[in-house]
Order: sequence, then structure tokens, then C-alpha cells
Amino acid sequence: MIKSNSLAIIGAQWGDEGKGKIVDFFCKYADGCVRFQGGPNAGHTVVFDDKRVIFHQLPSGLTHSHLKGYIASGCIIDLEVLKNEIEELKNLGIDIKNRIFVDYRCHLIFPFHKEIDKKREELKKGVKIGTTQKGIGPCYEDKYQRIGIRIGDLKDFSLFSEKLKQEFLRKNYLLMEIYEVPPISEKSYLNFVKENREFFLSLITDVSKEVYEELKKGKKIIFEGAQGTLLDINFGTYPYVTSSSTIAGSISGQVGIPFNFIEEVIGVCKAYTTRVGEGPFPTELTNEIGKYLQEKGKEFGATTGRKRRCGWFDCGIIRYAKRINGFEKLIITKIDILSGLNELKIANGYIYEGNEIDEFIPELAYHLEPKYLELKPFNQDFNKVKSYKDFDEEVLEFLNTIERLTGCEIWAVSIGEKREDIIFKY
Repeated sequence: MIKSNSLAIIGAQWGDEGKGKIVDFFCKYADGCVRFQGGPNAGHTVVFDDKRVIFHQLPSGLTHSHLKGYIASGCIIDLEVLKNEIEELKNLGIDIKNRIFVDYRCHLIFPFHKEIDKKREELKKGVKIGTTQKGIGPCYEDKYQRIGIRIGDLKDFSLFSEKLKQEFLRKNYLLMEIYEVPPISEKSYLNFVKENREFFLSLITDVSKEVYEELKKGKKIIFEGAQGTLLDINFGTYPYVTSSSTIAGSISGQVGIPFNFIEEVIGVCKAYTTRVGEGPFPTELTNEIGKYLQEKGKEFGATTGRKRRCGWFDCGIIRYAKRINGFEKLIITKIDILSGLNELKIANGYIYEGNEIDEFIPELAYHLEPKYLELKPFNQDFNKVKSYKDFDEEVLEFLNTIERLTGCEIWAVSIGEKREDIIFKY
């Protein structure tokens, strides 16, 4: 199933493309899964054996008992969320003892990061970014200001405690003087860390070296991002983006392996388009069709519960994501949600100031008018689909049109939420 030793699975839209399911599927054939960026602002859902698991910080492949999971240095970690997530897996009968490894360089999210994140968003006078308020931005700020605290600092608890007390003092001053809110006590948090310190220490390793050595041995490794291409801090719809780099080219620097170790990249996208939070969205549907997609597709954030905005499939976005990430193959998810519509459209480029544009341009996104192709709608019973040839003519026309307009080969199509609901073309 996986010919390459290393496979990067990248969201080609604004996230929420169903990467978790795809990562979980391929991890059956892999030896390890690496989360290379982001924090607990992700929500990757995996459904198997009548169980539903939502991964926030942990790699999505850990439902497979043979697999090792790695959290790389490009990630940031909320220790309380991490502990709860591991406990939830245990309660579901998923034992990850000696199977999860956290890079000692990962920076930590603290209660003051989340409070600052929340207050900043509340006090914005203009359009809000739509942050998850999980402390992601403020934590990455500390990292790049070189004042952050890393999980590896737990090895010397007295030094860790002193560093954290100083950060609580600084951040509490900010909260009181700028945001006029009560200070946060560090005592309860320090007690939590002290009680669980040995557990966290047991997870720490040098993920860079571990993954490098696994790949040198010929082991198969899946690389998984937390968010999609258009939320990339550099190449997304800035400022409506996340605080880290989500694209395939950033894997090397965030994991700590040579760039030529990433042998293959696969793009994942929905059969329509969604995004959470604020920001431009050229093909957004604010009518009954958008509401239909939202309700039928259960388009609510797995982490925040927020409604996802819905729109038609946008080939310009996929062309852009293809160029940025270098993928040639696509996996289409949630095609079953389109079944039953009375109309079906695909955006093929845009009009901007009277000129035609083929590829999505994030800086102009608010001003791009989509050019639509109308296709025949379909009403397929996807429960009866067992192979690619079982797709109705209208479904095949939809998929073939995406291939023709994006220049990508469709490798597989997801037709439901369960692990086995995926149809490969060959």
C-alpha cells in the first residue's frame, strides 16, 4: 500500500479535510507516525470498531497497536490536555505505553497563554481572527522571543519551577495592567506538573534522532500536520492563519531530518470546501446549500465545536496547494455529503479586476470572484460502493473533472467516516 518509506499527508484546504482518517488508514501499513506542527488546536477524528477517537496533540495513527507515535519539536504542548488525551485512549482500551515519544525541544502552553489568547480576541475592535483560544499564538510568541519553556526543562524541576514562576509574574503583570483581569496562581499548576513529572519525563526523547534512525533502517513513517495549507503562517490567508508552518516543505525543519528524507507527499481535500473562523472564502455558500452541507457533513469543529463555513470545491486552491507542497496525488473525502443536491458546481479559477486567474492568491482572496462549472448532481447510494467502478457516471464525472482541472491524480476517495470507508482507484 505504501511504496515510499516516508509519506507526508497534507491538508490542501483550510484544514478539517479528514486528514485524521487518512493518516489512521495508512498507519496500518507504517511503523511510525510523526505530528510535525501545531498544538491542541487540532481535532483529528478516527472512527473504528464503533469507537470514535478525537486526537488533539497525539498522532492519529496510535489506534494501531504496533505503531510508534512521535510529537516533533515543531509542536507545542499543553501538558494537561496531553495527560487527559492519553487517559481517554486508555479508557477506550488503547494502550500507548512505550509507544509515544515527545521531543525534548517542544515548548509548553501554560494557563496564562490561554488567558492572553482569550483576552486579545475579546478586545479586538475590528474583525476577529477566530483563534481557538488554546494559547497557541502566545506560546509560539514566547518560543520565538526565546523566553519559552520546553518540556525538556522538566529534567531539572527546581530550575523549571523558577523559570515558570518568573513567567507567571511577567504574564500576570500583563493580564492585570493591560487586560484588567485577576492574576493566575501558579501553585495549582506547579502541583499538577510535580505530581505527573515522572510520567512526562518517560515520554521525552530526541525525536529528530529517533525518526532519522528509523528511516535509515528502512522503517515506514507517516508525517501528519495539525492544520491545512491555507492556515500556514507564511503561505496561508494571513492574518487568518495558525501560528506555525503547515506545509510539506516545513517538515524537515520542524522534525529535524534532512529535507530529502520526505519521499512522497499526498494532498487531502474535501469534495467541497470548509473553513473555521474568520477570513476570506471565495466559494462560501451562505444559502440553503451551505446549510445543507454543514448539517449533513456534521461540519462542527472537533476541538471547539464551532460551525464550519461551507462552499463549493475550489480548483484554484488545490492548484496553489499543489505548487506549495509538491503533491501530485489527491485523496478526496466526504464525497457522500454531496449526494442528493439539486445542483453541483466546481470553481475553476477566478475573475479579479476583469482578468482571469487560475491559481488562488491568498493576498487577493477577498476580491476573487469564482468562475463556476456546473456539473450533473448525483444521488449515489455509497453503501453499495465496493470499488471505483461502482461509482455512478455523475460521480465519476465530478472526480474526473477535478483531476483534469487540478492536474492531480485522485488516488482514493473516502465515502464515509469509518476507517474502511475508502475506495482506491487502482
